[in-house]
Amino acid sequence: MLGYISVSEDSALLGHTAEEAIMLREVCKMLGISLATGRNWVRLGKLTPLNSSKKPMLFSKNQVAQLLESIANSETKTLKSRRNKRKVSGNKLYLDYVGVKDNVSAISSLVEILPTNIGDLHIRVILANAVLQLATQLQNIVLEGSTNLVESFIDKKLAISFPEALIYDILGDTAELHKVFPDIAEILKIRFIYSQKDDVLGLIYMSIRNIANRKASGAYYTPAKIVGQLIEALSGTVNLSQKTCLDPCCGSGNFLLSVADTVNDYTMVYGQDNDQLAVLLTRANFALSYKISDIDFLYEHFTVGDSLQHIPDRQYDIIIGNPPWGYEFSEDEIERHSQKYSTATSNNIESYDLFVERAMSTLPYGGVLAFVLPEAILNVKTHEAVRNILIEKGSFSFVSYIGNVFPGVQCPAVILGVKKESSNSDIQVYCDGKRYSISGAQKFTSNNINLRSSDKERECLQKISFSEHKAFLVENAIFALGIVTGNNRHMVLTTQEDDCEIILKGSDIRKYVWEPGGSYIRFTPERFQQVAPTEYYRAPEKLLYRFICDTPVFAYDNRQTLSLNSCNILIPRIEGLSVKYILAILNSRVVDFFIRQTFSSVKLLRSHIEQVPIPVPSDAVQHQLVRKVDDILSGRHSVSYIYEEIDNAIMDLYGLSHKEKDIIRSYCDGRNMFLGRG
Repeated sequence: MLGYISVSEDSALLGHTAEEAIMLREVCKMLGISLATGRNWVRLGKLTPLNSSKKPMLFSKNQVAQLLESIANSETKTLKSRRNKRKVSGNKLYLDYVGVKDNVSAISSLVEILPTNIGDLHIRVILANAVLQLATQLQNIVLEGSTNLVESFIDKKLAISFPEALIYDILGDTAELHKVFPDIAEILKIRFIYSQKDDVLGLIYMSIRNIANRKASGAYYTPAKIVGQLIEALSGTVNLSQKTCLDPCCGSGNFLLSVADTVNDYTMVYGQDNDQLAVLLTRANFALSYKISDIDFLYEHFTVGDSLQHIPDRQYDIIIGNPPWGYEFSEDEIERHSQKYSTATSNNIESYDLFVERAMSTLPYGGVLAFVLPEAILNVKTHEAVRNILIEKGSFSFVSYIGNVFPGVQCPAVILGVKKESSNSDIQVYCDGKRYSISGAQKFTSNNINLRSSDKERECLQKISFSEHKAFLVENAIFALGIVTGNNRHMVLTTQEDDCEIILKGSDIRKYVWEPGGSYIRFTPERFQQVAPTEYYRAPEKLLYRFICDTPVFAYDNRQTLSLNSCNILIPRIEGLSVKYILAILNSRVVDFFIRQTFSSVKLLRSHIEQVPIPVPSDAVQHQLVRKVDDILSGRHSVSYIYEEIDNAIMDLYGLSHKEKDIIRSYCDGRNMFLGRG
């Protein structure tokens, strides 16, 4: 197995079997952390190798298992304090998944009284009982006596017009049912309200399913509002009537229910998912919504399977849904997918990339893909292969920028519609509360697919990008991360003690200047979790910038000031260009417009900064701008007035017309400019 070696390779491993000795890469995979974080944990003593004096380092599998157990039992905040929470267990209620408030309230009550020893059979009984509740409501059956409808159903005391096979499918093995009834007796009393518009069964399922399992599978069920937006955008592009529609990762069927409701024809929709219980709920949802008694129809249209390996063989005109994000593939799956998909490599494999590639290869010419996807698919380098497929095989029909719509997931999303053809029809865009169209005749590159910009904004971007006499910071600068202490609570002080010095956070950075926020630290690099070379912090002059912000904010530092990782370091080294001149360019509205339009990220990444075209001016113009920067740094002048003077001069350097300047000002103004001293 990957990462295992023989204990005979190191005498320090005596007493540990070959299966127990694993390499750091395997440890990181088990913990759900990056290799870099794993190395830091070793340095900090959070992970202890069996053979610390030799390489490759080997670790006890039992030690890692114990660490995982302590994380799952909330005994440590090591992973909970990080954004990667795949190993944390628990239950979560998706409040915006359905519209009926009484159902949200009922499921909230269910989660509160859920037993700690919840198992698969408990979940199945709860779901089957809910299905029976909804079925009796539809048939106006008045329930008396026992609230345990599953028990009444099994004992043949409940007669309903509903495919009995579906209830037995959900329950699975009925031999042990009586053992779990006492554990969930109170839950079975909770009542749900049937509504064809709501996937209440899906909400129950996702709310009681273990968070760790859900994240490992990449499953993020889609709120009803977003499903509605996708169907609305799709309906505006395609006549859905008599079109076969597939959701290859259908979950409990909320997308398919919405499509069927839109065209009032459930016979044209198909779904598949590798989660058997979710597919059973899809079948139950359709049986309830359309009073379907034909069990063979339900089995044929909604199947259990891995859509990346096999999709039932028929023509699908439309493929919709929300494919898994961040599914944890096994080594065997990675090898298998790498042989089949151009978007999969052993170094990088993302589930939603594979589903996009699969959909584009499955659709006939003229077919349409409509997926909810992370916005990163349009502009992050690791998704370049899937962008190539979208550009080569299709044309963009619509896009809605919907932001962070999944609870607890900081990942902006888009609804993306792509038609499998080479037409040049206009692209319908919904962004920042505005609806507009952009020309489909433009040429996209796999480097970045920018669908946010109107045609006029795109013309400005092209003017900026193709301005003459420009330089770039790529290979002409040093970038460094601010200090990662590993424990800010203990290492970052609020009062200055002996041997302490100021340390800056991102919130201390304004445009051009920094304003200390009252944080201090003892500079002991050996104690920090991650730290850049000391000479970068102590550079004679450097730029500090906010890592997380919706606009670029850079400050000048010539006092060798330390910074935390919310405040990163840039040391420009473009021959002939002053650090202060580059500071002015990076703080300008032009660069704000360029970066936000091109990348649309609250994180300012090195790759973003490196792609900014920096005009190379005459010496006279550069000296004039540097003098104005010095005026700001002196603190003796109005920052806002000088900023406008600098900004106008920079717009001229990019050769922008009056109309283009107004477009950029209109885009940037009305937001926090982060100007300091004045």
